Amino acid sequence: MAHPRSGAVALALGVALGSWMSALQLRALRERPGWAELQRREPRTASFVRSAVVLPLPAALGAVAVGVLTFGQVHGLLRTQPRRVVPLPPFPFDVSKTQLVIGEVHNQDGTRSDEPSWMVLPLRGMSTGILVTGAPGSAKTSGAQYPFTAQLLRLHPDDAGSKLGGLVIDGKGNYSEFVREQCKAAGRDRDYYEVSLESGVRYNIIGRPDLSAPALGGHIADMIANVQGESYSDPFWRQEAKDLATQCIRIVRLQDRREPTMADLYRLATSFDAFKARVQELAKEITSGARAASETERAELESLRFWLMSKAAVLDPKLRSSIAAGLNGVCSLFDSPKIKAIFCPRPGEENFLGFDELIARGQIVALRVPYSELKTVSQVVGTMTKLNFFDAVLNRLSRAEASRGDVGRMLFFVADEYDGIVTQPGDGNFLAKCREAKCASIIATQSYESLVAKLRNEHLAAQLLANLRTKIFLCAEDNYTAHQAAQLCGEVERMKVTRGRNESVRTSAFSFLDGKILSADAGSVGESTSHSFHREYLFPPRCFTTLRLNQAIVKLFDGERVLDPTYTYLKPIYANPNTSWFDSF
Repeated sequence: MAHPRSGAVALALGVALGSWMSALQLRALRERPGWAELQRREPRTASFVRSAVVLPLPAALGAVAVGVLTFGQVHGLLRTQPRRVVPLPPFPFDVSKTQLVIGEVHNQDGTRSDEPSWMVLPLRGMSTGILVTGAPGSAKTSGAQYPFTAQLLRLHPDDAGSKLGGLVIDGKGNYSEFVREQCKAAGRDRDYYEVSLESGVRYNIIGRPDLSAPALGGHIADMIANVQGESYSDPFWRQEAKDLATQCIRIVRLQDRREPTMADLYRLATSFDAFKARVQELAKEITSGARAASETERAELESLRFWLMSKAAVLDPKLRSSIAAGLNGVCSLFDSPKIKAIFCPRPGEENFLGFDELIARGQIVALRVPYSELKTVSQVVGTMTKLNFFDAVLNRLSRAEASRGDVGRMLFFVADEYDGIVTQPGDGNFLAKCREAKCASIIATQSYESLVAKLRNEHLAAQLLANLRTKIFLCAEDNYTAHQAAQLCGEVERMKVTRGRNESVRTSAFSFLDGKILSADAGSVGESTSHSFHREYLFPPRCFTTLRLNQAIVKLFDGERVLDPTYTYLKPIYANPNTSWFDSF
């Protein structure tokens, strides 16, 4: 493409040449005999002759120069001047500013701009949720998750009260190592806290003394729905599994005076006779006075006995076994010695500090539970850990309200392959409230379709996605995601030009031998052009299915306003952020 200034230069040169030639002609005119006499006798005639000699030539040569230049450029006879490339401004990341650099921005239509800039998500927009979607190979992890996580870990590294803490769920097995390296690079080695089979941390995933038995049973029901799926047409099985889990939690807390484990739930739910024997034994101890019990404990025991005799005992044994199977399908996985030792520690063996303490210290918790090794256990542990972290984050709101103070440091939650641990409506409720709790949630999934398939309800998926205000769309490979993204980015009014041409004659002679018109009288030819406005997608679905590597369409909310969706070019973790995307190919 020719530079716009090349035409102006050609015009200026043509005018200058024409002016020089006109000056020569004017000089020759003045030297002609009789010119002075003509000026004296007929000044108006002399002025006309002088203008006729001077003015036409510069204008004519200027027009000819522009025409020749245009002809040569169109037909490739002249080399066009290369476009002036404006360097990208320096990467704006600053460890002292709580913000997130998304990527470089050019023109909205994706073309290179003469004034490139950076898309930066400020503090107020960070805690409103970020969704990253992209098909495999679209740089979802290397271009978005890794760079964003690295920035979060480097913010305020030397300020004990402002450095960010959070949770990273590693379902593939390689994310936690990246987090460890980034903590080391940021000088935060001691803040890295890993939970895995090899780390030595013993973590009871349902050890929640702050929750009542029904509340904890609700978390377990959400986890079962994530693993086994949920049938909204028949919620009986989920409700009964939740009820059974609640009663198992109550008997362990009441009789053993400790928090239950997943292995406890499995063994209690499997055998109705064992559960009944424990309730009867506890009742005998309290009634005989062998065990001191408070009024609250006596009321809990009475509630347990009522449930046992009035509901569980009268159920058909087959139905009772079917209800227990819904709970045991996930709890039985934790009766394996290796898994049980880590995630079902015995009293006195648990050394997990708890999310309240870890958040207060500004620790970065990496849960490494690779699905390739642990299968369903990975989903169960990831889901329960996520729910425990969410509760700890939101609990800061009530504590801050009670003390009329600030909730504390900024936190973050990062999850790749999020559809493996999603729960609804719990996650949607957290994302709707986490802005006040100052938690930046960055979740990545392959598509909208994966969330709908997991939740088995399009409306629940839409409610969840509505609470993620900033959306980063990388290349999509399914029509549902592409159309949803196009609709979300909105429509604009564009002018549509319609042209028509018609010809008509009144009479004509036609030859059936050769199929040609032999003659026709005078006719008419008409041409029409109409302009009209119509609405169309700002970014049609095809835009989302043809995005290149590290190229995204971003709809950003900065905490105050929603910016117009635009093409944005991400900065992969392995590349120099100061090199423009257009110069990397």
